[in-house]
Amino acid sequence: MDGIRLYKYHGAGNDFLIRDMITDGSEPSFEHLQTLAPALCARFTGIGADGILVLDRIDGNWRMRVINSDGSSAQMCGNGSRCIARHLFERHGVRAPKFNLITGRGTLAITINSCADRFIDATVDMGAPILDPQRIPISANSDCDPLRLSLPTEYRTPPMPQVIGETFAAVSMGNPHAIFMVNDLTQVNIGSFGPALETASIFPQKSNIHFAHVIDPTQARIVTWERGAGATLACGTGACATLVALNLKGHLNRSAKIHVPGGTLNIDWRESDGHVMMTGPAVFIGTFKLGHGL
Repeated sequence: MDGIRLYKYHGAGNDFLIRDMITDGSEPSFEHLQTLAPALCARFTGIGADGILVLDRIDGNWRMRVINSDGSSAQMCGNGSRCIARHLFERHGVRAPKFNLITGRGTLAITINSCADRFIDATVDMGAPILDPQRIPISANSDCDPLRLSLPTEYRTPPMPQVIGETFAAVSMGNPHAIFMVNDLTQVNIGSFGPALETASIFPQKSNIHFAHVIDPTQARIVTWERGAGATLACGTGACATLVALNLKGHLNRSAKIHVPGGTLNIDWRESDGHVMMTGPAVFIGTFKLGHGL
């Protein structure tokens, strides 16, 4: 497989390898890339990435499929969709201000913001949030309040920082998210809390884990443990889920900045149709080829 090309991008620090099957061929297959992902995404012995994005076309439409760094698949990736937008703008000549991208969640509308033929950033229509416990999904009564959930005591090891209200919220943006609101993010050891919470029995499909601190009604800060990827510098769907949860709990406006370790994402939960709009950067890092060792 020598010569297989991969393009590396990051969106607010959330980094990905794009496998462009349109211009660079259809091999290795998606399934083979899943087996390669742990080696390719390894930080010290591979290229290093939070995941692999596979770009192709289906029925004449652009499609993105997501492979986590551990080889598992994901339905959706918000930061990755912006990286795909930049790739299409710069390498496929996409100049229409808006295009559709097929994902595991469905078809997303993406707007490319550019100036003088330069990519600036992108806005992704992430769709409406999912608050139905069975569809998130969480293992709880169907009539439970997903904004006020209690974690079983056996998963409070190591001891977690004080969670405001002693409950957490669960929201899906096509993938499950759990949001824990705290007063002090410096007390959060995401590398300790994240793995235990990701696999808690209340999450039948595991969950992305976020600890959030509200600065004021216009901005919040989060740290993230992503399902299948570990601690990451940004999570686009997580930023959207956080805004929805904390708006419904009365802490954030419907439009706010979500600060992540790798930058800032602008999230707007539209009243007109209930869709969540995410705007943020995408940066091209470089091009790589697979070596004989892989």
